[in-house]
Amino acid sequence: MSDLVKSGSKYSDEDRRRAVIEHCTHGVMTRVSDVTGIPTTTLAHWKNKSDWWDDLVAQVRSEINERILAQNLEIATKAGERVLDSLENGDEKLVWDKHKGEHVIKLVKPTGKDAAVIGGISQDKARIQLNLPTSISSNVGSREHLEALAKQFEELAMAIEEKRVNSIPGECEEVGEQE
Repeated sequence: MSDLVKSGSKYSDEDRRRAVIEHCTHGVMTRVSDVTGIPTTTLAHWKNKSDWWDDLVAQVRSEINERILAQNLEIATKAGERVLDSLENGDEKLVWDKHKGEHVIKLVKPTGKDAAVIGGISQDKARIQLNLPTSISSNVGSREHLEALAKQFEELAMAIEEKRVNSIPGECEEVGEQE
């Protein structure tokens, strides 16, 4: 981080960085002021008048996004390992053992239906990561299909309405030659 502090400033670069982090976290200057002890007028001046605020906000948000991405990848990895273990070895389930007359914990493998759902979700996630179409994203062109259907329904409704008007008894009488 480059030097943000002007000579003689009451607040250090670390104070300013902490203020930006709190602003990115809470978004409300009064909360930032409460946490940091820096007056809201000073914070507002930094935000609106300084040349370093926006750059530091972008840097802090990037760091936060990287940390969240790393956490999400760790969660996904651990969840994937747990799912693989469950598919292979089963899950612990409390069941009634009628011979013992008590509840016991037993390993129960997922049903075929559960395995199919797990596999389908896993496959869709993999395809999304590879930017390939999935059953979820393959509906991208459905807007055009819906618009075409709407037009067909509108035309059908107009045709039905025309036939109704022309076929209402007593509304139209045939005019023929009089004898």
